[in-house]
Amino acid sequence: MNKRLSVLSNLEEFAFYGFPDFNDEQRSIYFTFEKQEWALISTCPSLHAQVYCALQVGYFKAKNLFFSLPKIPQADIHFILLRYFEGQTLPASAISKYEYYFQRESICLLFGYKLWSHEFMPRLYDRAKHSVQRDISPNFIANELLTFLQDEKIVRPHYSTLQKVISKILTQERRRLKLCLKHHLTEEHRQKLDQLLKNEKTLPALAALKQDAKNFKHSIMKIERQKHATLKPLYAISQEILPFLHISQQNIAHYANLINYYTIYDLDRFDAEQTYLYLLCYVFTRFQKINDNLVEAFTFQVKSLEKEVKDTSTLDDTQTRIEQQIGRLLLLYVDDSLSDILTLRKKAFEILPKEIIRSLGEKMVKKPRRKQNALWQERDKEAKRYKSQLRPLFMEIRFAAQNPDNPLLEAIH
Repeated sequence: MNKRLSVLSNLEEFAFYGFPDFNDEQRSIYFTFEKQEWALISTCPSLHAQVYCALQVGYFKAKNLFFSLPKIPQADIHFILLRYFEGQTLPASAISKYEYYFQRESICLLFGYKLWSHEFMPRLYDRAKHSVQRDISPNFIANELLTFLQDEKIVRPHYSTLQKVISKILTQERRRLKLCLKHHLTEEHRQKLDQLLKNEKTLPALAALKQDAKNFKHSIMKIERQKHATLKPLYAISQEILPFLHISQQNIAHYANLINYYTIYDLDRFDAEQTYLYLLCYVFTRFQKINDNLVEAFTFQVKSLEKEVKDTSTLDDTQTRIEQQIGRLLLLYVDDSLSDILTLRKKAFEILPKEIIRSLGEKMVKKPRRKQNALWQERDKEAKRYKSQLRPLFMEIRFAAQNPDNPLLEAIH
C-alpha cells in the first residue's frame, strides 16, 4: 500500500499541521502571556531566544505543535518586538539546537504535554488496530489517532508518521480478513459465490439493488421478490461467515459499496478472498434492504385494502342506520298509544298485517348487522385481491415472535 496515503483532507491537514496564519486579533490573543508563560520566556539567555520562545508559546497555544524559525512570518516577529521588546532589533543569528530542544521541553512541561517519541508508537498502532475494525476509511482512523494524541496530551508526530501507521494497519487488516476467509469459507460457499461472477448479467443486476423500488405496484414487487429469492441462499452464507470477521456495520457497508465501482473483470483480478469479502458484504446489505422493501410493500398493500374495506363498510353502516329508521317508522303503525284518527294505519294493515309489521320493525331496530360481520363480508368479497396482492409478499417475508408458541405465528406458518 502507498506509504504516502492521503489520510486527511487539505483543510484538515492545514488545521492540524499548517503554520498558524494569525490576523491582528489572533496575535493579540495568542501572544498575550500569562505570568508563568512570561517567566519561561524571560529565562531564555538572549533576545533572539526570548523572541523565538514567545513565538513558540503562542503557536503552541494555538496548534499544540512546534514550528521551525524560517517559517515564521515577519508580522508575528514585529508584533512580539513592538509589544515586549520595543526599540530593540532582532539579530540575524539563529538559536542553538540545544536552546531549540530545551524550549520545546520547557513549553511541553508548562502545558502538561509530552513530546512525541517512538515509545508511543505501540500505543498508536494499538489505537489504529481498534479503529480500523470500526471504520476502514483512512480519514476516520487518522482523526481517531489525532483525538487519542490530544486526549493523552502528546505532541502530534509528523504527518508522514500518521500516513505510515495507517498504511501499515490497513495492510494488516487486509491480511487478517484474508486469513479469516481462507479458514471459514468452504468449497461449497465459494462455488455459490462464484455463480455471481460467472453470469455477466448477474452482478450489474445486483448492483441495481442499491436503488430502492420506485413504488409498491405488483410488477415492481415481482422483480423485488425475484431478487430476494436469488440472494436468499447467499445471505445465509453471509450470516454464517461475517461474524468471524469481526467487522462493524460501517465496514460492511463500505465493502458492499465497493461492488458498484468494479466490473466483473476487475473482481476477477483481485485475490479471491478480497472478492468474496466484497460479495458477502454486498449480499448481506442488499438482501436486508430488499427484505425491508417487501415488508413495507406488504404493510402498504394491507393498509390500502383495509381502507377500501372500511370505506365500503361505512356505506353499509349508513344502510343499517337507514334500516333502523325504517324499523322505527314501521313500529309507529302498531303503536296502540297513538291515535287512529288517520286512515293511514288501516291502509298499511291492508298491505301487511299488524303483527308482521311489528315483527319486521323490531328486528330492524333491535338486531342491526354487527360492524365486524360487515367488515368480514367485504373482505370475503375482495378475497381474490387479498390473495393476489398479499400472498406473494407474505410468502417471501420471514415472520418471528418472542414467544415461539404465539398462535398468530402458528397461523402464519
